[in-house]
Amino acid sequence: MGRPRRGAPAPGPERQMKNWRAIQQLERVIQPNSAASEEMTSTAEELSNQAEVLQSSIAFFTVKDAHATVRRATPRGCQLW
Repeated sequence: MGRPRRGAPAPGPERQMKNWRAIQQLERVIQPNSAASEEMTSTAEELSNQAEVLQSSIAFFTVKDAHATVRRATPRGCQLW
């Protein structure tokens, strides 16, 4: 349904009430989704900050041959990649 044609009568009260109800339903869905989106954004930022702290905390550790170390520590029959 597009805009009413020029000269077309305005929608009747029943149609207006249906439109109003549809808008109310949309608002009930959009509000919680918006709040959830904001919360996920905040959580993602916090996790990113924690990852940076963790990386800087373990940065002084070095492993000469990480691939060989993982192979020795992996039980027989298990594959990591």
